[in-house]
Amino acid sequence: MGLLGKMILYYSLFGVIVVCIMMGVADRYLQDVSAKNAEINRQQLAEKLLTQVEGFLSEMNQAAVNVVEDIKIIELFQRRKNDIDKINYFETNLLDGIDAETALTIHNQLLSPLWRISVFNRYGDFISSGAMVQPGALTDPDRYPFDASIMAMMYKLSESEWGNSLTFESGDHWSRLYGDTEFMSILLPLTDYYGRETYGIVEVQQEASKLRSIIQLDMLDDTPVFVFDRDGVQVIPASPLYEDVAEEGSGVTRMESAAFGWSIALVQDEQRVIQPYRSIMGYIYIGSTVAIIVQLLLIYMISKRLSDPIIALSKRVRTITMASVPESLVDGENTDEIQELNASVTSIVRRMHDSLEGEKRSYLMALQSQMNPHFLYNTLAVISGMNMEGRYENSITACGLLSDMLRYSTNYDTHLVTLNEEITHISNYLQLMKLRFEDFFSYSIDVDETLYGMMLPKLTLQPFVENCFEHGFRTDRPPWEIHVEASHANKRWIIRITDNGVGISDPEIRELERRIEEYRAKLSGKRMDMNNDGIGLANTITRLKLLTNDEIGYRFERNKPAGTVVTLWGDAERVYRGA
Repeated sequence: MGLLGKMILYYSLFGVIVVCIMMGVADRYLQDVSAKNAEINRQQLAEKLLTQVEGFLSEMNQAAVNVVEDIKIIELFQRRKNDIDKINYFETNLLDGIDAETALTIHNQLLSPLWRISVFNRYGDFISSGAMVQPGALTDPDRYPFDASIMAMMYKLSESEWGNSLTFESGDHWSRLYGDTEFMSILLPLTDYYGRETYGIVEVQQEASKLRSIIQLDMLDDTPVFVFDRDGVQVIPASPLYEDVAEEGSGVTRMESAAFGWSIALVQDEQRVIQPYRSIMGYIYIGSTVAIIVQLLLIYMISKRLSDPIIALSKRVRTITMASVPESLVDGENTDEIQELNASVTSIVRRMHDSLEGEKRSYLMALQSQMNPHFLYNTLAVISGMNMEGRYENSITACGLLSDMLRYSTNYDTHLVTLNEEITHISNYLQLMKLRFEDFFSYSIDVDETLYGMMLPKLTLQPFVENCFEHGFRTDRPPWEIHVEASHANKRWIIRITDNGVGISDPEIRELERRIEEYRAKLSGKRMDMNNDGIGLANTITRLKLLTNDEIGYRFERNKPAGTVVTLWGDAERVYRGA
């Protein structure tokens, strides 16, 4: 391995290692940043959700506190503390029942509407406001076996450090009408003013679906939210279980309510945490790859410059002349060899381009100059016949038309003309044919005015019109018709020449296309060996292809019921630029 190879190898290895280390550091940094940002976002979201949960529970608790502090409710249940008849007092004493229910309804309307507020004791006295209570619920042992169970509840409430009982239940224990609807329930003891004696229990119920809607569980698909009661039992959602989701590789944020003892947990997949940064890493990888490629190119260029092959090549290019090879064309040591080499090559390419453009223009002019002599002979013969027949006015008109045509076709100052000029030229030609054949021939020209300024090679249309007389009408009986149409659609120009002559067969179409391609190939190969066989279809299409760099289209087809249709088309914008 030479000096150049060693320099490239060592510098490249060093550069690639540096870039890879930087990529690894950037990847690790972005992962750490994404994890910290995700943790902060979860913390903020958890605080927000916990506040919403506490607000939800606070409303329930406040409603229960309001009932507990209601003197009328206390007095009504205080009077029933020794009533052990197991009959609901408020069903037999309607006035007291109405007063108690009205008081509960007022408390239920102070805050957001609750599912139900109930007050009951262990002797079956019961009053509620809100959702309907199924008759007989107080005496149904499947719900509340009054006395023993309620006594246990009252004892539990008195011993609770929270001063209340907060539960999550599936199904309403006061009625079977609501199926498996899930509820949140807060129970507070109904006591006297000093809290020394308990007269009953106040229960406030609220649908769990409202809590779900408040914390918007369906809006956090990528971050599952779990709610736990005081005992750490998962109450929301029913599935999936927290233990199944909070696996290794997950980010977890958990907070507990100091007021109610319930807690909330957010779980986030670390892969999803990193996902927003994948695009950044993708750009880093792409940028690193580009940096490596650019680095290798720079290493190669610098190494090559240091090993001096560019200097040698530059010297060879600078010293080449037609007469001799000078020792040096550069003075001083600070000459930029690459710049000189670029200037030299650019100059050579420019000269070659100018030469090819000049050659191309010469070929176009040569093709243009190939005028059909038979047309001139026939026209002079027609003019002579007109004079012999005494049709002097027609003869004068024909001479004027022929003069205009000769002036147009023999002007070699330019090989490009507007479509308007070309249409004027073939109009002169068709008028001459009209004078010659009189009533046996008719023609029409329809041109879109927006195409008048379009540039075309001179004598583009005449060969196609001339071909109608040479081949279409020669063996066909008159009357003869020619229609020339030029239109513009979908950024394309379309020129169509239609006649009602003998038509053209499929074999003739294939032969004509073959001749056009052969003519084109011959022009591209040995142009100086072309036979001057007159301006024709192949000549015309070849000139169009030279002008548009082979972007011209053409088609020959039979006209129905008789005749031939020749269609030319191309990019109108390209042709305008070509002008």
